[in-house]
Amino acid sequence: MSTDKAISIMRVDLPERNYLNRIENYILQDEDMLDEYLFQDQHYDSITAPLIIIKNTLFENCIFENCKFPKLELANVRFVNCDLAGCEFEGAVFRRVEMESCRLTGSGFPEASYKDVYFNNCQADYFAARYIDLNNVIMRKSRLPESDFSNSKMLNVKFAECNLNSSDFSNVRFNNTDIRTSTIEGAAFSVDYLKGLTIEAIQCVDIARLLNLRIL
Repeated sequence: MSTDKAISIMRVDLPERNYLNRIENYILQDEDMLDEYLFQDQHYDSITAPLIIIKNTLFENCIFENCKFPKLELANVRFVNCDLAGCEFEGAVFRRVEMESCRLTGSGFPEASYKDVYFNNCQADYFAARYIDLNNVIMRKSRLPESDFSNSKMLNVKFAECNLNSSDFSNVRFNNTDIRTSTIEGAAFSVDYLKGLTIEAIQCVDIARLLNLRIL
């Protein structure tokens, strides 16, 4: 299946904007349950709020600074031009979520779970995602250098035109994972876990160098 067709299948399907409840000056709190909302131009600073559930919601031009949302659950949610850099989402569950032109530098998603998730044109340097479970995920035209995906599971995952340089894929269990159009210079892989990873011929040189193999 082509990347464009896969993206069209997983795209978030939200109600028309006029039917979404606009949020203004609302403080996210523990165990909130929100459905069909529009968050626009909101700024959240130093919030810690576990066990929030958000469905069928749009975030536009929102800034989250030093926030922690453990066990966050998102379903059918889109983020557009949002800044979530440095925020923590330990154990989060994302189901059908889009990140469009968002900043996630240094954000932490340890032990999180993504299913039907699409990242496009995002800046996510130092993305911290150890033990993350990725299922049917596309990350496209995004920066992810020096990210940590170690000890994770990746099923039906595609990194399309991404920067994965110096990222850590140690002990990642790949199953139909495609990195052919992405750069992987200096990235770390475990030789025992390369099965299930699709690469381009030119990337074999990078993999061989990482494994201390000589190509003559």
